[in-house]
Amino acid sequence: MQIHLSDITDSEGKIIQFSSEVELDKISFQMGEFPILDRSPVELRIANTGNKVLELTGKGSLTVGIPCDRCLEQVLLSHTISIVSWI
Repeated sequence: MQIHLSDITDSEGKIIQFSSEVELDKISFQMGEFPILDRSPVELRIANTGNKVLELTGKGSLTVGIPCDRCLEQVLLSHTISIVSWI
């Protein structure tokens, strides 16, 4: 996904919002690769707060299947992703 910041940098107070699907099917860690079993789109918001500052906020969630340390049965772990940044 490409975001063209020129659409917002020239207009103080302007806000753009959009949604993006998570395209990953698995997540890799040191312990191995684990499937993403459920996901919600990432909702992003970019606001021009003035003084050449853009505020980026976003959120989304996903559920990963990992093996239990004791019995190796699959355990579902849900994670919420939050983004707050200034550009």
